[in-house]
Amino acid sequence: MSFEQSKITSQPRRWLSPGGWMSLGYWCYFGAVGFFFPYISLHYHNLGLSGQQIGMISALGPFATALLAPVWGMIADLYNAHRLVLRLALAPVVIIIILLAQATSFAAILPLILIHSILLAPAMPFMDGYGVAISERYKLSFGQLRFWGTVGFIMGVFAIGQWMGGQLTPVFLYAYAGGMFVTFLVTFG
Repeated sequence: MSFEQSKITSQPRRWLSPGGWMSLGYWCYFGAVGFFFPYISLHYHNLGLSGQQIGMISALGPFATALLAPVWGMIADLYNAHRLVLRLALAPVVIIIILLAQATSFAAILPLILIHSILLAPAMPFMDGYGVAISERYKLSFGQLRFWGTVGFIMGVFAIGQWMGGQLTPVFLYAYAGGMFVTFLVTFG
């Protein structure tokens, strides 16, 4: 073995490349989303919420993202702490969803979903910002990174649907909380 070969093999290996971490982040995030969003309206219906109440709750996410994503971005820019802000947004979602699994009335669900929507408002813009930056820096296709989010979503919907069988149970909420926790952990990669 030559000196150059020993030099190459003695360098520590990274578990995943930046593109690998980003793909994993998309896979985990959208897998968690797949656990949650296809089933949450059915859950509300099973709890006896009216169509108007379900509509109000469902509108909170897009409304919060439209209004608050720029605010979250401004805060992250001000402190140059985008990854920290993303982590601070993802971590409490786990607790909010565990509380949501216990909530059975519109009055209990509405504030939890409002907080959930506020916290998740920066998630996609920040993740996509990282995805674009990584794809440019390492000459990767952004679409290939983002593709793993699609795979995660499909697998999440299918897996939780199979797990629950023919009956909707709150297990999808716990799976979503777990998926968000794993996504939080992946942001350290």
